[in-house]
Amino acid sequence: MGSNEKPCRNCEALRAQLEQKEAIVDKYQKIVQSQNELLQDLTQKSPYTSGSSRKQSENFGHFGTSSSYDLNNKVTAVTAPKTRGKQVSKSCRAFIGSITDGIDKETLKKCLEDAFGAVENIDMIPSKACAFADFATQTAYHAAVSEGAVCFCSAKTLNNSTQLQPDSEKFNSLSKNKKKLVLKNSLHHSITLSKFSSFYSSQYGKDRWQNLFKSLQNPTRYCALINKFTSPKHIQSFLSTTPNLEQVSFLDLPCYVSSERFKQPEKDENGILNYYLLDAASIMVVKALDLNVNDVILDLCAAPGGKSLVILQYLLSSIIHNNNDFSMNYGGFLTSNDPSPNRCRRLKQVITDYIPPSLQHHIKILSLDLSLSLPTYDKILVDAPCSAERHLLNSPNEFSKWKPSRSKIMSQKQYKMLLDAVKGIHVGGLLVYVTCSINKFENEEVVKKILKNSWVPLEEVKSEWIIGEPCEKGWIILPDKCDGWGPLYFAILKRVGEGEFRKKEKRTFRRFNADKNIENDDYEE
Repeated sequence: MGSNEKPCRNCEALRAQLEQKEAIVDKYQKIVQSQNELLQDLTQKSPYTSGSSRKQSENFGHFGTSSSYDLNNKVTAVTAPKTRGKQVSKSCRAFIGSITDGIDKETLKKCLEDAFGAVENIDMIPSKACAFADFATQTAYHAAVSEGAVCFCSAKTLNNSTQLQPDSEKFNSLSKNKKKLVLKNSLHHSITLSKFSSFYSSQYGKDRWQNLFKSLQNPTRYCALINKFTSPKHIQSFLSTTPNLEQVSFLDLPCYVSSERFKQPEKDENGILNYYLLDAASIMVVKALDLNVNDVILDLCAAPGGKSLVILQYLLSSIIHNNNDFSMNYGGFLTSNDPSPNRCRRLKQVITDYIPPSLQHHIKILSLDLSLSLPTYDKILVDAPCSAERHLLNSPNEFSKWKPSRSKIMSQKQYKMLLDAVKGIHVGGLLVYVTCSINKFENEEVVKKILKNSWVPLEEVKSEWIIGEPCEKGWIILPDKCDGWGPLYFAILKRVGEGEFRKKEKRTFRRFNADKNIENDDYEE
């Protein structure tokens, strides 16, 4: 090949693949080296290996050939293979990491024995937050490794779970297989919780995350939104008979909290329920739409219907209530949509229970996977599906499915939904993007991406609110600093122009023809 000739594209691709593979090999060689250094440090400080270097070699063998790794590139298990020419004890030594909160030796040993089999000895190393366990049989050792015991749960998890307390009657009454299943689920939960905390502490900082995590584990706080379409007599009855009521001061709709649990909403003489329970932050989100009585509005993901109900409280504010006869000068129109048929049925039930039949012509309920192409609405509310961390932490089955990659998948769905929704706003109209997530990748990062990439001209409307805190883009209400309300994130976007649809430009490549020794410029992607 001459000096002026370009290399073959296939050769360049092969070279890139080789460089990538070499980089991967180099990375894992460094990982193995770091694990060996850690293990050598541990063996020097372990009371089990306090003898000579020859004795240490006999007890531990060659670590580098028998290590396994977790996602955080930490050693999770180490076997003690046979040394050359010598037969070591039948016990099999396992390295158990991630031991926190001062878990004691006896509890650790009993839990391992109940689940997997006999354990001869436990060597705790508090300075390294880990331990070595000597299983009596290879069967017990392999069972522990296969079930995930090498990433053992913290003492807090053991002590707070009645199912896992070794002395509890419920745990002791279980069969050995069920005990193993209980411990396996707890170990999986602990590992997930560790990754979950690490993921969010990197966003909020360790100190802030500890406070936020505690507040997320508390039950969701609700206020009672008084339904303006209920008869005044029925409203007064509710206010006078409900104990310890206090009005929420930062909301302009009549909402009340109580130290007592709210009873079930009751219907008035016209069959309309008197109040609806929801998070006060949800009302602030609807307030951000800056509604006018003549607006045409879309609630894109409306179920179960709380925010649609709040929209109607604002939208139909010109109603005159006189002897249960509703009349109005003119009102706007709300389209409430949810693509899930099951959730949409719940939405319809809420509208039927809270809105009088004489006003239901101001709302249309759909269950469609809407695709917007023309500017149709003055205001759009996008309450996007999200990770909903507060719900996850209070739902063990759902939490067990959490992975760090979940946020990436969710943010891609949110971006596509938002990219489609902005096309449906009139020029000068507003879109409010909402999630109940605390994840920055699902919140402000999605907004930044849509502001950068959307062909619809948009700008962020920045506002100060009574509760909550500003983000890089948008506003967030977090329960640790907002008296238990939230979490709820929202950002206000305004369409400032018509915009022009821009297709992606075709990219042209210069392909080298090896047979004819020429270059072609007509290859397009």
